[in-house]
Amino acid sequence: MQIELIDQHDDRPSFIRDVVPSGATGLHHLGLYCKDYEADLAAYLASGAELLYDCRMMGARSCWLDTRQSLGLLVELVEANPVADAVFGQFRLAAQDWDGSDPVRILT
Repeated sequence: MQIELIDQHDDRPSFIRDVVPSGATGLHHLGLYCKDYEADLAAYLASGAELLYDCRMMGARSCWLDTRQSLGLLVELVEANPVADAVFGQFRLAAQDWDGSDPVRILT
């Protein structure tokens, strides 16, 4: 599991502000690491989710889906791939022995 803390430092419109307004706190999105990206995306779209944005991240497909009506937050899908496996592996190693102090972790 990975937890991202997001703080937008301006009031410009964005998909961050669409979900969590300025001055508020809340759960913005959950991310899923997909072994079968096409099937997962098709299932969300068939359930009524709206595709907000799609791109390539770390060489693989990624997208954001609006699932606020059913889940109250957005869903991010990331296609499993070797580059992301390595990056997420570094995150895992950095967190392995973390004692809760010094929340900014430098990856080497």
